[in-house]
Amino acid sequence: MTFKEVMAELESLGKEATSFFNQWAALKDHRILFTHMQSFLFFVGQSNLYMYLTPYFNQLGLQASMVSFLYLLYGISGIAGSGLGSIFLEKLGVKKTLTMLMTVYFFVLLVFIVTQYNVWTLSINVMLLGLTGWSMNVPTQMRLIQISDINAGFNQTFSTSSTQFGMALGAAIGGLIIAWQLPYNALMIVGGIFIVLALLSIKYSYKAVD
Repeated sequence: MTFKEVMAELESLGKEATSFFNQWAALKDHRILFTHMQSFLFFVGQSNLYMYLTPYFNQLGLQASMVSFLYLLYGISGIAGSGLGSIFLEKLGVKKTLTMLMTVYFFVLLVFIVTQYNVWTLSINVMLLGLTGWSMNVPTQMRLIQISDINAGFNQTFSTSSTQFGMALGAAIGGLIIAWQLPYNALMIVGGIFIVLALLSIKYSYKAVD
């Protein structure tokens, strides 16, 4: 199929054909740029701790069976969180959902410093970590669609890439914290800083609309 035929096919489906370079130009819109920045920063903060949960649990003196149980709780909570994000989105809208979930996630990270000394409170905190962490995807994608449905395909691809880069950077930062033999609590604190930056990105994204 030729390029012209592809463009004609898109037009026949009622979609506006947009060139590759025009799609990248969409990042000039501060709403789009800072929504992607919010996603990137969030995953930096998330993976900063998540990638090193196993050594973190080990230094707490937990048995292998308990570590496996905590990961099971995290996985189940993550599945529930995907649905929870949709529910909050319908009830509160995109902005309130993103702000609320991000704020809760910030406190969930920091509370590890206190809850880590009891296996029951630690288990609850791990569940909240999975629940809130995996709730972010749906409202983030909806925000991008609301801003520009024309560039939905580009935004989805770019969002996936920024997520991967965020996870990689977060893992690298967490690795440095461990390599420098800093306290494991530093993982939560540094992660919390990136979550705050993600919250500021949400605020600036909406401020650009006014």
